[in-house]
Formats: sequence, C-alpha cells, structure tokens
Amino acid sequence: MVSALRSYFSAGLVVTTAGLIAVAPATPAIPELPTVHLDTQLTAGESWLNVPLNLFQALVNIPANEIHGLDTLAKSLFYSGPWMAGSPTNAWGEDPGDMGHFEGILQMMFPFPLISGAGHEGDRLFPGLGQQLSMLANVQIPIDLSCAGLDCLPAMPTSPITGFTWIDQTLWSLLIATGLQKFPLIENWFQIPFSDMTNGNEFYFDPNGPGMVNIGYANDMYYWQGTRTLEELGLNPEDYPNIDPDAPLMPWAGSYYAMDFSTPFTNFFDSLLQPFDVDKFDLPDPIEFARVLQSFIASSLLAFNPFIPGSPLCPGPCLLPEPGGNIFNPEDWNTPSYYWLVKIMDDLWPGNPVIGEWMDAYEEGTANVSNPEMIETQAWLWRLGTVLLDIKNPLPPDPVIDTTGFLPTPEQLQAFFGDYWYNIFDNIGIIGPFDIQGLWDAIFDVTPAA
Repeated sequence: MVSALRSYFSAGLVVTTAGLIAVAPATPAIPELPTVHLDTQLTAGESWLNVPLNLFQALVNIPANEIHGLDTLAKSLFYSGPWMAGSPTNAWGEDPGDMGHFEGILQMMFPFPLISGAGHEGDRLFPGLGQQLSMLANVQIPIDLSCAGLDCLPAMPTSPITGFTWIDQTLWSLLIATGLQKFPLIENWFQIPFSDMTNGNEFYFDPNGPGMVNIGYANDMYYWQGTRTLEELGLNPEDYPNIDPDAPLMPWAGSYYAMDFSTPFTNFFDSLLQPFDVDKFDLPDPIEFARVLQSFIASSLLAFNPFIPGSPLCPGPCLLPEPGGNIFNPEDWNTPSYYWLVKIMDDLWPGNPVIGEWMDAYEEGTANVSNPEMIETQAWLWRLGTVLLDIKNPLPPDPVIDTTGFLPTPEQLQAFFGDYWYNIFDNIGIIGPFDIQGLWDAIFDVTPAA
C-alpha cells in the first residue's frame, strides 16, 4: 500500500512545499542593503549556534528511535491481526488497522520524532509523516462494503463468461484493468484531487461518503482507535438518517484533513534552533531492544501466518488443540495456529507487556481477528475459485459481458446428466467445490439425514 502511494506522496510533497514569491513594488525611498538578518526572526532562546549540538543529539538518538519505530510496527501488526483472512482491521481499503503500519514504517524510515510523528501514535491530527500519509490513504483508498471483506463480483467468486473458471478469471481481470468493467473495490480510489486538501482547503470525511462504514466492529488496542458509532463520534444520528445508529464507522468519520508534508520538516528544523538540553539524549537499551524484537517476531507470526482459518492455503478448519486440551477430543481442536505461535514466543521469555496485552485481548474476545462468519464465507469463496465450471456464480450488477443466455444452467446440467452424476460432478470440483464427504455420499447414493 505504501508503494502504491509513492507517486502520490511525491506529488503531494511538491504541491505542499511549493509557494509563490511575492515581489514588493519599488518605492521612491532608497532601499536598504539586501542583507537578511535571520537571527532577528528567532524567538528568545533560539539560536543558530544551537544547531550543531541539537543535530548531534538527534543523530545519537537514532538507534533508540529505530527501536521505538520497530515497537510501533510490532504493536500495529498485533492490532490489525492476521493478514490472510479478512476482518474489520484487514479489509480491502483503509481500515482502523492501517494507521499503525504507516506510523511504524515511517518512524523507521525517518528516525526523528518530529518528522515521523513518533510519540503521537494514533493522533490523526498530529502533523507527522506517518499520520499525514495514513490520513491521505484514508482519503484516496476508501473501502467498499461490497468488496471490503473478500467477496467482490465479478472477481470473487468468478462470474461466468465462457463458463470455465480459470479462463473467466483472466478475462475479467483484463476487463477490469482496461476500465471496461466496473469494479467496486477500486471505483472510489484516487478520486480526490490534491487541491481539495491543500492551499487552505480541508477534506471532510463525510459519514455518508464512501468507505466510512466498516465491514464490522474493530476494537481499541495499544495506541489506536477501533470503529465508532455516530454518537461515539459526537454526531447526532438524526442528522444521518441513511446510517444505522449502531453502524461501525471509521474513527476518522466526521473529521478533516489538510495535506501538509512540509510541516514535519519545518518542525524538525525549528527544534534544532532550540536551547540544547543534555537530558534529551536517548541511548538504546539492549533489554528493551530484545523485548521489541521478541514482540516483532511474535506479531509477524500472527500477521503473516498463511495456515489460518479463512486463508486460501487452509482448505479445512486449520485449528489446533487448545492449551491443555485433549488431542483426542474433537471439541478441544478450537485454537488457530497463530495463537500457539504467539504463545510459544511468549513462553520463551515471559513478561513481554506487548505480547501479554494481545494475549489478554484474545482471551477476552477483543483481539481484532476474523469472526466465524467471515471465516466460513472466505473459505467458501476460496474454494469456489478452484472449481472447473463457474456457471453457478452470479453476475455483477452491471456486467459489460453477459453470456448467460448461451451457457447451460445448473438445472439444465442436472437434467442432462441425471441426479447421480450431477451430484458427483458437484462434489468433485467440476460444478461445485471438492467435498470429500459430499463425494462419498454422491458415489454411494447416500441420502443426507433430514
């Protein structure tokens, strides 16, 4: 996502740092010598003589600031949860789980707090690069409820054109890439000009606008806010009759954003002019670094583990026995692998507060992970992508190509093959996803129990 915004960041930096030089008209009076006295603009205590020492201090503090950035990134990975399954903090588009990623990465890229925004995590109004880029992404990459989770016609599941899934996946991709077929996921992306956010203008996140309602409820954790209702945002539900009063809104709904990438650098430069304070040296702590590294490894195992319920690489439940559970009791197989990996990392060196906070949240049911309904839907959609024929799948509301009149319907295939062979084809991966139990029942003509 950060790479996708690189060109927009560059353009925004040019726009926000550019200015017009006003030239005063000549007057009859004899002008003074064109000497600029910068020190007369400095406030009490500020001096150019402070710059070398303050700059030296900023450079010395880089290792400690890098550790802080890694800590922020680790917490953001814990906060957003697994990436391989959709959730309220892992949607297609900007959701509450993304802000911390921007902040952590920018803190490591620019290890100067006034530039990166370190120390103000979760504060969307602070003019750090992390906060600025996060808010810019909120403007330009809103989610779409019809695609934010995983299902998104005509790509997921694949709508029929030829009737063959793999061929149709390629055709729809080409139609979407060329702009011939509307795709809700990206329809509202990069639609706001920079002029709406610069030169004194502010972009208003209208609660009625695109991407303001999330796919589910996201919880607060660490520095970051989850979803909010209209009342929790300080808004009157009567002013928004089209929004359910209990709908989970993005925490930035109803706020404003003005793009200004020059302020972080201006603030940093101004800080170099301030009186030197020897107490502001921040040396790295080896124990703190080890703890942060432990947190980062554990959070990465949580975020990037592909063998979790709802993942395309997980054909079944992908659950393990609960801690202390009986491996011979099927009911005890209820724990995702990412929990075990985090727990193992915690057991290797107990007492990590970052890991402990996530584990407590998981036990209380407030960790941001996929819920069973989302997992079941995603697992089914991934399985649909493996079927040979996609004739069962629906079309998008406005298909640029509609060949359904030339394709056989499932009912026509059933009438042609007969119930016995149709049921086999429907469970072997030809008409429907492969299902071992369904295939067994179809082959031996087992009637499902009522």
